[in-house]
Amino acid sequence: MNSRHLQILLLLLLVSLAGCGSSQPAKPATFDRRAMLTELADTVIMPRHEQFVAETEALQAAVYGLRDEPTVENLSQAQEQWRRTAEAWAQVEPFGFRFTMVVHNQIKKWPINQPFIEDFIVEEEKIDEPFIESIGSTSKGLTVIEYFLFSPAVSDEALVQGLVAEPNRLAYLVALTENLHRKAGELLALWSSEGENQRQAFIEADLSANEVQGSISMLANEMIEMTELIANTKLHYPLKGVYGSAQPQAVESPYANYSLPLAAANLQALRQTFQVGYAGYIDFLPTEPSDPPLSAEVDEQFERTIAALEAIDQPLAVAVLEQPEAVDAAYTEAKVLVVLLKADMANHLGITITFSDNDGD
Repeated sequence: MNSRHLQILLLLLLVSLAGCGSSQPAKPATFDRRAMLTELADTVIMPRHEQFVAETEALQAAVYGLRDEPTVENLSQAQEQWRRTAEAWAQVEPFGFRFTMVVHNQIKKWPINQPFIEDFIVEEEKIDEPFIESIGSTSKGLTVIEYFLFSPAVSDEALVQGLVAEPNRLAYLVALTENLHRKAGELLALWSSEGENQRQAFIEADLSANEVQGSISMLANEMIEMTELIANTKLHYPLKGVYGSAQPQAVESPYANYSLPLAAANLQALRQTFQVGYAGYIDFLPTEPSDPPLSAEVDEQFERTIAALEAIDQPLAVAVLEQPEAVDAAYTEAKVLVVLLKADMANHLGITITFSDNDGD
């Protein structure tokens, strides 16, 4: 063999070895659903519930400070802590499984029943935490605390003066924060090993996605339902109502004008849930090649929807009147996300949709 032939053979061998070194690892034969659910529980669900408990405790402390020294500065501190607490709740809200719903409703239900609240302030001799525990969900919780701490119609000075002038109003606010912290603890106890240990039950229900009682199916349904709530109730209804006219009073956060950050926080929690759990499961399952892959397409749509919300530079109650095109653009992105989750992801995973879609479109 002459030297030229030897050089060619060596070159072919090097190319062959290089090709072997760059080959993709083989896809595993099975997908560890339990590991996926464990990671979701320990990196997404539990930390968010723990953070919410911490924020409600801080809100209670801030309102105690306002009670002890009713100043505009202390009101401002309580307002800022309410925003942090409300955002923490928005990141817990997507995990509204059946066993949590009673507590979820007591933490936040909107719109509130303002006439009932004002009647309680006038008529009740004593307003304390046990009283708050006894009343209906539309007269307590995060949105009622918002009602006491914020007003688009009056100044912060007037809000403080109103709390001082009506002791029952201030007592109501204090008792609301105490009850909220209690409910946050009850919700965490449902999940934790010291309570009902639903975390472990969630992990052990590692059934395939087409089993409606499995955690993968149930959580996917919660994700889809929350995404539809954002699109239809939090964005579209304030924009167009039932008959095509704006309903600014129907926004989620009408007193603090904080509706858009709360919707974005919902989506951030949903996106992390998808990234930690469902993206890997989708990539594992056999599918027709697509560019981009479905997992990447869904993740990118989360990003586009959040960006569309952040592009609205006025409070939602104002934007539905003055920036309807921007609100409609955010709604359109949210609806695209709904389709990707409810049709593409659900079909790919074999998930059965178990809730009713009340969207009239």
